[in-house]
Amino acid sequence: MKLTTHHLRAGAALLLAGILLAGCDQ
Repeated sequence: MKLTTHHLRAGAALLLAGILLAGCDQ
């Protein structure tokens, strides 16, 4: 199964959102 750019972008966006949320919690 080949990962597409769309999947990579979605994963990066979720990861970035998680980092931002974690930063706001502290």
